[in-house]
Amino acid sequence: MNALTIALLVVGLIVVILAIVFGTLRVVVGKVRKASAEKISARFSPEEVVRSDAMANFFGLESKGAAQIRGNGALALTPTVLWFSRAGSSEPLEIPVTAIRKVDLVSAHLGNSVGRKLLHVTFETEKGPDSAAWWTKDVEGWKEILRSSR
Repeated sequence: MNALTIALLVVGLIVVILAIVFGTLRVVVGKVRKASAEKISARFSPEEVVRSDAMANFFGLESKGAAQIRGNGALALTPTVLWFSRAGSSEPLEIPVTAIRKVDLVSAHLGNSVGRKLLHVTFETEKGPDSAAWWTKDVEGWKEILRSSR
C-alpha cells in the first residue's frame, strides 16, 4: 500500500467513527428531549404551561455549591411555578413565582459557563435566598416572561 491509500483509509475510518459518535449522540439527545417533554406533560396540562424547554441545561443551585450534578432536563413556567426536572432525577425543583426576587442574564454560575449568557433566577426559600441558572435556546425570552410573571 502506498501513502495515499493509507491516508485515504485513515480519513475514511475517522469519518465512520465520527458518524457513529454523532449518530449515537443524536439518538441519546432525542430520547432525553422526549422524556423531558413527557415529564412536563405528566406534571402540567397544556393550558397551564406558559413556556417550556425540554432541553434546558441546568447549572445548579447556589445553596448546594459547585460540587453538584448539573445536566439537561425539563424547564417549565406556569402562572404559579418555575419547575425543573433534570434528566435522571426524580426530585424536581419547584420555585413559586411569588418567591422569585430577581431575573437576569449572567456569563457564569458557580464557576461554570458555556460561552453564552445564562438565565439566572434569584428566589427566596424557607432557609433564605438562593439562585439557580439555566442555558436555554432563548434566555432573553425567558428573562422577559419571568420578569413579567412576578
